[in-house]
Amino acid sequence: MATLLSVVNQVMLKLERVGVDTVNRNPASSLAAENVRMALRAIASEYSAWPWLNGEYTANTWVQEKANLPGSLLHLHHIFDKGSKREVIYQDELSFSYRTLVPYSGSNGGSYFYTITGDDFRFNPYPTDFDARNNISFKAAILLPDPVQDTDVIQIPDRDINMLVYRVLSMMAVDHMKDTGLAQLYSLEYGRALAQAKNRVVTDSRDKRQSMIW
Repeated sequence: MATLLSVVNQVMLKLERVGVDTVNRNPASSLAAENVRMALRAIASEYSAWPWLNGEYTANTWVQEKANLPGSLLHLHHIFDKGSKREVIYQDELSFSYRTLVPYSGSNGGSYFYTITGDDFRFNPYPTDFDARNNISFKAAILLPDPVQDTDVIQIPDRDINMLVYRVLSMMAVDHMKDTGLAQLYSLEYGRALAQAKNRVVTDSRDKRQSMIW
C-alpha cells in the first residue's frame, strides 16, 4: 500500500520537482500533502461502493452506552451483535430515550437497539467489557483519519493510486499554479482513472459472484 510520502513524491515527479524525504520538506510538498488529504475525502464521496471504504469495524472508544467509530462514517449498512447473533435495530432518539439503559457483560445478554446522537452510536442494552464490546460489529463505509505522517498508509489500493495523484494535481493546478489549462488536462486524466477504478470494482464484484455460483 502507498504511503503519504510516496504519493506526495509521485505528485512532485509529475510537477517536475525534486522528490522529498519528508512531506513537510518545503512549501510545495506540504501543499501536496494537504491536497492528498482533501482529494481522499473527495474521492470517497464520489462512490460509496469503494471496497477500500467498506468493511466490518468495531468501535475504537466506548463511554457507557456511547461508542465511536475509527473514522468518518460515510454509509452504515447494519450493526450486528456477534455475541447474541442478531442484528441491532435502529431507533430514533426519542423512542430510544423511553427505555432505561441496561448494562451487560460477556455472554450475559446483548444489544437490541441503537440510535445516533451526533458522532455517537448509543446502545441499549450496552456492553461494559472488552469481549462484549468487540462483538458489536459495524458493517459500514468509513474514511479513516487523514494521513499526516510520512509513513501513514493511504486507503486507496496501489492499482488506483493514479486516480488520487491526478485529483491532487488538478486541485494544485487551480489553487496553487493558477493554470486552468493544466487543471483541465489533469481533470481529464482524473476522470479516466476514476472511471477505470469504478469499472474494476464492478468487474471484481461480478467475478466474485460468478465464482460463488460455480
